[in-house]
Amino acid sequence: MFKQILDLFKQFDIIPFALFIFSMNTEYRNVALLGRFGVDHRSRSGFAVSEAHNITHLRNDADLTQLVGDIYGFSERERFLAYIAGWFHDLIRSPSEDPAVKDDQASANESIRILQEACRRGITQITSEEQEAIAYAISNHGRYPEWFRDPKTRNIIPESLEDKMLLALFVADKMEANGVRVIARRSSFVAGDRLRSEKGDWRQFGFKPDQDEGFVVAIESLLRLSFINPEDIYPEVLQPLVHPLYEVQREFVVGVCRALDLNVSQLVELILHMKNGKQENILEARKIEAPREFRELARVIGEKSGITDAIIKSATDDQLHSAYETVMYFSEHYKDNLDQLILDWNPNYEMAKAWQKRMINYDEGTWLDDKKREFAVTRTLSEHTPHNESLMPLVMGSPNRTPSYTIANWGVQKIDEQTVVNLYRAEWAQGTKDQLALVSQAAEKAGLGNHPELLRQKTAQVISAILENHPTNGNLRILDVGAGPGLSTLAIWLTLPEEARSKVEMILLDPSSQSLDAAEQLIIEYGVNYQRIDGVDLDIPQHLFRPSVDVLTGVASIHHHSQIPFEIYHNVLKPGGFAIFADWHNSIWEHPARVYQFLQSFDWPNKQVGLKHWLETYPQAKSAISEPEVPAERQANIDITNFWLAYAEIVKQNGHLGSNAIWPLEGHRPVREYVKAMQQAGLRLDSDSISKLIRSGVINANPYQLLPDSSLLMLTIGQKPKK
Repeated sequence: MFKQILDLFKQFDIIPFALFIFSMNTEYRNVALLGRFGVDHRSRSGFAVSEAHNITHLRNDADLTQLVGDIYGFSERERFLAYIAGWFHDLIRSPSEDPAVKDDQASANESIRILQEACRRGITQITSEEQEAIAYAISNHGRYPEWFRDPKTRNIIPESLEDKMLLALFVADKMEANGVRVIARRSSFVAGDRLRSEKGDWRQFGFKPDQDEGFVVAIESLLRLSFINPEDIYPEVLQPLVHPLYEVQREFVVGVCRALDLNVSQLVELILHMKNGKQENILEARKIEAPREFRELARVIGEKSGITDAIIKSATDDQLHSAYETVMYFSEHYKDNLDQLILDWNPNYEMAKAWQKRMINYDEGTWLDDKKREFAVTRTLSEHTPHNESLMPLVMGSPNRTPSYTIANWGVQKIDEQTVVNLYRAEWAQGTKDQLALVSQAAEKAGLGNHPELLRQKTAQVISAILENHPTNGNLRILDVGAGPGLSTLAIWLTLPEEARSKVEMILLDPSSQSLDAAEQLIIEYGVNYQRIDGVDLDIPQHLFRPSVDVLTGVASIHHHSQIPFEIYHNVLKPGGFAIFADWHNSIWEHPARVYQFLQSFDWPNKQVGLKHWLETYPQAKSAISEPEVPAERQANIDITNFWLAYAEIVKQNGHLGSNAIWPLEGHRPVREYVKAMQQAGLRLDSDSISKLIRSGVINANPYQLLPDSSLLMLTIGQKPKK
């Protein structure tokens, strides 16, 4: 069989590709070779092959079908068949979106022809029923499955082989059409093939090459976001996956609109009034189901696309310049290899540079690997969440994320800390800088002020005072655990004396690559000398020699543990080094009975059913439990409840927050538990240096209470003994 396939490829001069993928599983390898053969054969036969639908696109779709299959629990055979559909779905692709051009059906027919020939030669064995299911998926993948239309059925797992293939292929193809790579693909295909090409369908509506590239990209994007592939049609299980993909597309489109000084009304005007030779507007020609009346169309587009005039106006100068240079670069070179274009691109603006970096990661498979890990974590979360989240006012998270000493109250089995960290990764590892901004927004909405900023500034002030009182002739290393988008790192850096900064290295540790990307963009502007570590604090021994850090800090981050690893913090510190933790503290999550009281503060449609379910799931929630004796701790519980009520209002106003959503059940605990654990790890809270800080007035006690009547926000300092 090896010789048969190599013989098939010799005449097409693609042996290097063939040899490269022969390391794959035999069946999957053969499919990849056949898919490559189909496209190359068509190209060498004189047919146009769009760079937006090239070999890389087919490979990515095929790989993504495996992720969808894993999420939906497909059998190994079903995943393999979906892989075939991914490789074969765009064997034939015209530079047009004209529904009269039956590319999908032509690709389906071609896929059957290739599979039948492959079966005849003994390259693979696919039954007639399986071939028909693959062809069905390919011929229908351009529109979303019928059961997606109805919220009552879209969460149902399909049963027939045809529907499973369609689900996997549609979702995989639309993920390709919405992530960061679509920024390049849409600029190349829509503004290139479909406008600059002589056969491009946009010309029929009066749009002109070298003039209207941005217009057609903006129109196409709004149509796709609103009607062709709207975000809200996806099942709940896929929302965490697709939401970030739509966000980056919106970021790009908003920049394009701002660059052209376009608003939604002007785009709607173009959609309705630009007509082809048949006097059809764009909706009519494309047979898109959408309102034909101006105001209603504008309303629906604003609602479903998530793009409004206010959002367009809010785009930054860097965003608009990044979007425009992206459109022009990829449209001008639409005939060139898209993957090589991405690598050769030298963008001038910061957001464009970030997009390019993410495109390269996507093409290299890093994004897909991250998503596989993310969904493995999601499965772990499901396994350790006894309650039904759909009955709660908010996604609550797993009780295994609560403090380790309280796990018995929940009636769940204690798990290892690495698994607990994975439960937190499910919440935070895929978030963007907006996730942390959401915390500030909820705190301010609750009337609590910008608590995250208060924690950051106090931490920075304390570190500045420590360094002032403990000068060193050598270099200093400051480790920021859970650095997120870099706000705490920058706050610390800006309080350092100018003359000291050249000697300081900031080490940013966080599980979210997107947040660290944002951090790098932020701190580079200020000349921060930094090291980046993508990971969690349990990984510190793998990345840093011990003892090698002068100051370790965690700003609202180390409570992302059931059992906080103070021993790791202690070990990485140099003798005499400081650990500074500014965090949120309350006692609600210690017991399901307190959480039951917390839940009663909310109003939601299934409230009575949800409360009953909570009592049934966690029997100890029925227990009588007294309020904290200390008034400041009681106020902390009131404050954190108000915070979550405000967050619930934000969710209600904005809808699904995707990977930026935050969850209540976590490792917050009274500050006395920090004190006890830090002392057990060998950190001193009453050293001479800390006493000196108290006498200086920087803090008035250790732990230090930041709010006058509430222990919600506390700053705790520990010092590693010098000997």
